[in-house]
Amino acid sequence: MGMLRFMLSAVALGAMLFALTSDPSLAGDKDKPEPKKLELKGIIKTGIVAIGGESTGTIIETKEGKYELAVPKDLRAEVDRLNKVEAIVVGVLTVRKGLAVKERRIVTVESVKAAEAK
Repeated sequence: MGMLRFMLSAVALGAMLFALTSDPSLAGDKDKPEPKKLELKGIIKTGIVAIGGESTGTIIETKEGKYELAVPKDLRAEVDRLNKVEAIVVGVLTVRKGLAVKERRIVTVESVKAAEAK
């Protein structure tokens, strides 16, 4: 009888967790801003290391500040080639809470190119 009671409790708990996680109104993301597309011009830097691994490893330093870059595999070689070079990055910005830093601005890169010399 004890094993049956345990199994029924586990099933009930699983059903409650499923109901809570599948209801979008309970997810807490309704106040979260929608990701937005933007274009950034600045110096790309790769090989960045942060305390606790709280970095994508690649940033772009712009006049407006630093942004982390989430680089897809197909653009990794191009971004690495542009290390320490002024470039233009187009991508989608998302903001995440960080542990060591209050706010992480992460741009998922859609395209990247060297900025034209003046």
